[in-house]
Amino acid sequence: VAQVATVQDVGRAINPLQVMGQIEGAVAQGLGLALMEEMRLKDGHLQNPSFTDYLLPTILDVPEMVSELVEEPEPEAPYGAKGVGEPAVIAAPAALAAALRAASGRALPRVPARPEEICGVVETRAPGTVSPGKRPVAVEGAAPEGGYWLSDASARSGSSESGFSSEVTSPRSSPR
Repeated sequence: VAQVATVQDVGRAINPLQVMGQIEGAVAQGLGLALMEEMRLKDGHLQNPSFTDYLLPTILDVPEMVSELVEEPEPEAPYGAKGVGEPAVIAAPAALAAALRAASGRALPRVPARPEEICGVVETRAPGTVSPGKRPVAVEGAAPEGGYWLSDASARSGSSESGFSSEVTSPRSSPR
């Protein structure tokens, strides 16, 4: 990541320098969530239990940031202020993942995106789809432990051309 540009509606910036620091710190945290921070488990045991193995972004990992504040005061809040730290933490991983997808042409359905997934050494695929108001739908064999699979019955009875079906079973109820 060479540069991050962010614009945020902060209501009224009572202390603009502090608000900018909150936003930029949240973006740095989001960068870590999107690219570095991952708890790797194997058979229920943590494989990276120390900060030697569990990576967090340092000042050396944070790219140049360009930040702009939009001040639209919130009439119901004290002094018109709005929260500033949380929106950037939520938006940054999604924006970085979208940028990586656009640049690499790969699906990258998870964060953190691992280098081997970005370069195409390991191919990943989304475990399925979720539509508002509907049960999760999964692709055969793609679901992680505890996820969802297509049932054998739905695969035989006419799942859609894309391999998705509205009938799913959980690992606990699956006959496998």
